[in-house]
Amino acid sequence: MYKLFVTLSLFQLSVQLVYAQAKVYTFIQENSVVYENSEFYIQKIIDARGNKETLGQIYSTDKRKKYTADFNRTLSNEFADFFKHTFPQGKHKHKVILVVDSFSIDHQLGEGTKDIGSAEMNASFYLNRNDTCFYLTSSSKRISETAKDVQITHPNRIKRLLLLSAAQMIDSLKKFASNPPVAGMRMTTLDELKKSSISKDVQRRRAKQHENTLPEFYMFNLGTYYGFSKPVVQFGITGNLVLQVKKAPKYLIGISGNLMLYGTPSDDIQVPLFTSFEVFNYDLGIKLLKQVKNNFFLNFNPQVNLGYIKEVNSSERKNILGFQMDAGVYLIPPANEGVYSGLNLFYRTTNTEFFGASFGLKLDLGYRF
Repeated sequence: MYKLFVTLSLFQLSVQLVYAQAKVYTFIQENSVVYENSEFYIQKIIDARGNKETLGQIYSTDKRKKYTADFNRTLSNEFADFFKHTFPQGKHKHKVILVVDSFSIDHQLGEGTKDIGSAEMNASFYLNRNDTCFYLTSSSKRISETAKDVQITHPNRIKRLLLLSAAQMIDSLKKFASNPPVAGMRMTTLDELKKSSISKDVQRRRAKQHENTLPEFYMFNLGTYYGFSKPVVQFGITGNLVLQVKKAPKYLIGISGNLMLYGTPSDDIQVPLFTSFEVFNYDLGIKLLKQVKNNFFLNFNPQVNLGYIKEVNSSERKNILGFQMDAGVYLIPPANEGVYSGLNLFYRTTNTEFFGASFGLKLDLGYRF
């Protein structure tokens, strides 16, 4: 019954992951300089993009697959927070409206470490005076560069792109201040500009989509494990689901589970089944993987040992309760799916003589979905 439950649960989880619409989420790097004495502040961000659901297509940290890129919140909110910190509000400062016509980021793979990362934005700036908006300038900027870690430097390029656009606007604002508005100058109302802003329907749909998507990178594995220690030799199946830590993109953390299918005392190996014992053992734990380079990962996996053991001719059984720590290395394919392998040393202590307290070696071989 326990085995059936675990098998069905793993199958259900794998189906859910296949149909999940994964995104890679990015952010804007905070500017180290705050311009307290600036003569303006960005009063409002208007998102006038035709497609407000994506920022483009970029790779996750390990370059396994290209994903749809997005911010965790709306573009308007992310931009507004950046400008609010960089150019603080002031009672006597000019109020500027930023209308974003297009914005995108991209990541193109190159040879070796010569990947190309880019960020591009077309936008217009308006000076707002009593809800009458005077056109200042249009900015069309693009940053494209070769970088070693393109997949984790998008926030820096976005920051620089916004600062470059703001610098162009500042020049226009100075010219405007020295030449007051005259008849025929291009102007509009704030309400007219707002018509192209993001609608509440899009916000609700985007929020719902975010609730049903996985973080920047996830990995689901099903495999087999082989454990060798002095008390017992084990064979079983293993399943892991790990998600990327957003603020530490080279780390993945998640849950792991092992189900023993066969085990035998190492000093009296019996094949294929136990003759004098009935044993049911499963392990649940937290799995932490750190990407060292490309497909090479370090593994740390604390687990709780559970189950029971009893003699075949006895009605009494003893519950298994113990702790196990796995630590080792994994080779995980640089593709969306494929065979992976791992080698771990483990320490285990339990309340049974059968498993005992011991050190051992574990081989892990499986398939990543």
